[in-house]
Amino acid sequence: MQVDIIEARPEVRRPLFGRDSITKRAKPREMLAKLNRGMKNAASIPTSVDTRNISRPLKTELNLIDPASFMGLEEPSIGGLSEPDYRNEEGSKGKGKAENRGNSAGSGDLDSQMSDRLQRIAAWMGNSSKADAVDVAFILDTSGSMEDNIKAVGNHLDEMAASLKSSGLDYRIAVVKFRYLRRDMLVFPFTKDVDRYRRLLRNVRCYGDERALDALDKAMDQLQFRKGAKRHFILVTDEPLKGSLPFVEILNRCRRMRIAVTVIGIDDPYHKILAGQTGGIFLHIPR
Repeated sequence: MQVDIIEARPEVRRPLFGRDSITKRAKPREMLAKLNRGMKNAASIPTSVDTRNISRPLKTELNLIDPASFMGLEEPSIGGLSEPDYRNEEGSKGKGKAENRGNSAGSGDLDSQMSDRLQRIAAWMGNSSKADAVDVAFILDTSGSMEDNIKAVGNHLDEMAASLKSSGLDYRIAVVKFRYLRRDMLVFPFTKDVDRYRRLLRNVRCYGDERALDALDKAMDQLQFRKGAKRHFILVTDEPLKGSLPFVEILNRCRRMRIAVTVIGIDDPYHKILAGQTGGIFLHIPR
């Protein structure tokens, strides 16, 4: 077994502990009907997100999005919010069920599902990028439940890179592995040597809890993007977003830095809004 030792960037001194900012799952529709009545200031919410499933705290946070972070940006793509539903539909039978099988988050083995997700993302980048160069950073949740998904990313990283190359894109790949503490969040710099990261992820050890918002913040602190390159984050996690920083602060910062955040995640409004409001796409994580 060959394992590369890759030097990650040193930790930035910050408090290790503090109250988490946790994005909670939306409450049932019947509980929200009364809360949402009279809410007239939801213009910043993508139209393809069902506002009946969005709680009052989330709507309040969205109204804090910094208008200055939209200055000079292209209109964000929210196509990911209307992607086909990859969940199994229990009521589907016969031919309809067979047609849905390829898009279901629960169909096939996890490894092949992740391959499908990465190929979809690569094709989307190739079709939508107006720049010749792309810098793509994987922000990977390495908490206890994620080991199979992270190894699947490693198994198919070279295939994604080949797809980017075939689209004529000058690509670089970076990896950020995160858990709960910032000192456990390792930032591996951009490189064209995809094999190094493929081996790194195939041998990953996953345990503990996670803070995705802190990981996104640290990635923006430490990754060095090329001038003129299209910037992409691919966040892979199976948990609601949480961290020591507010969701909207991270969203605003991504927009100001012109980073499109694609999320391979769960059916959660925050995951979809992070993708939609930064110009990325959303795909359900394989199960």
